Amino acid sequence: MDGIDEKIFFGIAVLLIISVMFISGQYQRRLLREGLDKVEKVRVIYYGGDYQSGGSKAAVLTSEKDKDLISELYKKIASTKLVIYAIPDEEDRQESDPLFEIFFTYKNGKSDKIESTETGKYIFKRLFGSGWVGGPCEDILVVIKSLSA
Repeated sequence: MDGIDEKIFFGIAVLLIISVMFISGQYQRRLLREGLDKVEKVRVIYYGGDYQSGGSKAAVLTSEKDKDLISELYKKIASTKLVIYAIPDEEDRQESDPLFEIFFTYKNGKSDKIESTETGKYIFKRLFGSGWVGGPCEDILVVIKSLSA
């Protein structure tokens, strides 16, 4: 390699390291970007294993009517022990159809989409590309199923 190739390689390596550090710092503590007091509504879609055909049951929770349910969902998600796969290899990618999805909409207009794996035992948030951040959250499934009943 000549000097220019080495500088380009070094520059790319530095950018990659900085990107991973930024993503890690941004998502290390939480999946939800805003506090519980900023949640305006939550939409929960339960597919029940019928994701491909669009078979789903949706529930919309509002901060005025469903404060306790929103709080319960928020706290379960916030307490999830997270792992970060900024650039996952093939076996660590999240490519399954979700059992459920949760959409948090905040008073400032921003939103977060939380997905589950096909079993509903793990939740995650997608990053750019095939990256994701998430972890096990088995006890949330009971709440999700109760909303779709």
